[in-house]
Amino acid sequence: MENYQDYAASICGRRPSAVVVPFVEVSPDGWKPEVRKCHANVRRWIEANPGRRAVHGWIVDASFGSAGVRLAAHSVVRNLDGSLIDITPVENGQPRGGAFVEHQGDSATFFQMVAANGQCLICSSLDPEADAAELQAMLDDLDAPKNGQRFGKKLVQIRAGFVDLPQETLRDVLDEAVSSARKPK
Repeated sequence: MENYQDYAASICGRRPSAVVVPFVEVSPDGWKPEVRKCHANVRRWIEANPGRRAVHGWIVDASFGSAGVRLAAHSVVRNLDGSLIDITPVENGQPRGGAFVEHQGDSATFFQMVAANGQCLICSSLDPEADAAELQAMLDDLDAPKNGQRFGKKLVQIRAGFVDLPQETLRDVLDEAVSSARKPK
């Protein structure tokens, strides 16, 4: 098995060619894919739909500006025509929208890497200035009241994914990321 540092470097190095996999809601025979069960959802779907196959990889689910992005282990479906679809919903019912980096290799290696090293990996930012501007916009959005009220805890879209954090914790993370991205180099 490849070592984790080389594996993570390979995933991070291929982020520029990552693709956004469209979410497709499926519910055959009353079954619905479950949140946070992407590997099991895909396995069940391909067993019921011959010719499709599981594609394992890593999806960007959070951006921390110049500190980088977090990628989470994820599985999607390759259809008969070669297109990819994501059948796993997220907590708030919205489709997952992060860029997906396909695992290169067999399923066993993918699951060994996940089991040995965890469900997430961190890659450095590809464009710290753009990420800092995006984070500043999120900070401004956190300060804006919604329907005349402020929320102590809310689901905040970060880049193409979602992170569920208390607003104060999120503000600290975003403030630090914005300030470190703006420091003169």
